[in-house]
Parts: sequence; C-alpha cells; structure tokens
Amino acid sequence: MVAALAILGGLATVGVLAGRGLDDDKVAPSAAPRATQTASASASASASASASASAEQSPTSSLPPPYDAATATDAQRWAEYQRLVREEQLPAMYWAAPNPEEAATGDYPPRICRRGQDEYVIFLGLLAEDFDMRELELLHRGELLYTQAYCPEMTTGYESGWAAYQANPLDSADPAPSALGPEDIAIRVKILSKRCLGSLGATVFFRIQPTYRDAANVVGSYEVTYEVTGGTDPIVNTFEIKDNQVRYQNKEFASTPTCSPRLTAKVTHVAQK
Repeated sequence: MVAALAILGGLATVGVLAGRGLDDDKVAPSAAPRATQTASASASASASASASASAEQSPTSSLPPPYDAATATDAQRWAEYQRLVREEQLPAMYWAAPNPEEAATGDYPPRICRRGQDEYVIFLGLLAEDFDMRELELLHRGELLYTQAYCPEMTTGYESGWAAYQANPLDSADPAPSALGPEDIAIRVKILSKRCLGSLGATVFFRIQPTYRDAANVVGSYEVTYEVTGGTDPIVNTFEIKDNQVRYQNKEFASTPTCSPRLTAKVTHVAQK
C-alpha cells in the first residue's frame, strides 16, 4: 500500500509539472506578438523620420541656376538660342546665325544687340522689300530669340519695334536719311582661287563683299578703310560708297601660312567726303 501511495504521489507531481509546462506554453505566444508590434512600430517611426529627413535634405539649391546671358559663356548662349528656336520649331534658314562661331563673332549677328527699336523698325521695312509678311515674321522671331539668348536687355525694343511695324508697315519703310559709321558696315571675304605651295603656305586671290545698314537711305559719299587678316601679313585697303553704290577692288591677293586659309575683314575707319 505504501508503494501504491508513492506511485500516486509521483504521478501527481508529474501532473503538476506538466500543467505548469502547458501554462507556460499558453503564455509564451502572447509575448511574441508584443515584441513584433514594438519592433514594427519602431521601424515605422524610423522610416517616417528618414523620409522627413530626406525631404529636409533635398534643397532647392541642387537645381541648376537660372540662365543669365550676362555671365554665360558663348557656348551657353548658343545652347540657349538652340533651345529657344527648337521650342518654336523655327526653320534654320530663319535663324540669326547658323553656328556658335558666327553667332558670337560673325559680321552680322552681334549687331542685333546694338540695334535700337527705331532702327529695327527701319530694318524690317527694308526686309519687307524682299520677303512677304509670313517670312518677315519668321525672320523677326529668329532675331528676337537671339536677343533673349545673347542680349535680353534688347528684347523689349525688338517686340515694340515689331508691333510698331505691324501697325504701320508702309510708313515704317520710309525713314530719314542716316550717316554711316564703322559699326554699320560688314565685310565678308570670298576666296576666288588658291595655289598651295607646300610648307610655304598658299597664294590666295580673294574679293571683299561689303554690306551696310540702311543701304536705301544713306546719303553722301564715304571712304571706308578696312583690314584683312589671316594671311602672312595684314592687308589694308579702302573702298568707296558714293550715290548709294559701292565701288571696291574686284580681286585682291594674299600670301597665307597654310593651304587652308581663313581670311576675315573688318572696317577700321569711315570718312565722309
């Protein structure tokens, strides 16, 4: 009997221990979700903080500065002009210049930035002799966009000049006579022929092609002095404007240091007779 009681006591102990084990198993699962919820909340808070910090660390200063023609390089001005004409889908034949070099240092385009409103009205009237209104407007757009990229301080004058011309196109083409200065005359150089001499360079024959502002309204006679560079030595010569006709030498000669010469000419002095 004692043995039987001992056996029953042992079973009871085992039962109590087993019961505690089962109770422990029932409590443990409820602890894990709390830990998971805490970790999830911490991660969510951390993500929100990171997103907020990222928003605060995205300064507007990372954007490129606005375009400024006054401080832009020639390459940047040309890129801006290209952007403007392409946005308007302006045909290349109506651009103010065909390439960046011509736009920056050519004979004609830089003069756009020196032309005032009244002079621009006169210029439009002269163009109207050779172009219809649609073509004239496209030419105007090419020059207006050039001012926006190269000399925005002139843009308002060009817009006002175009408006004035449209309001009275016939009278706009009948300006008062004007005098000429060096800045009003442009000269292109046309190479007629050349003979390469190997290491000695080349012999070049060329002809100047002068043009001047307000050709139909210039009065008086002028002697124009110009200089041709790009040869072995600079060449200085003159031509005459008289009775609205240009008289210049039909052919000139130069020696150049290479067989690929690039001759340029500029006006150095204008004397009214």
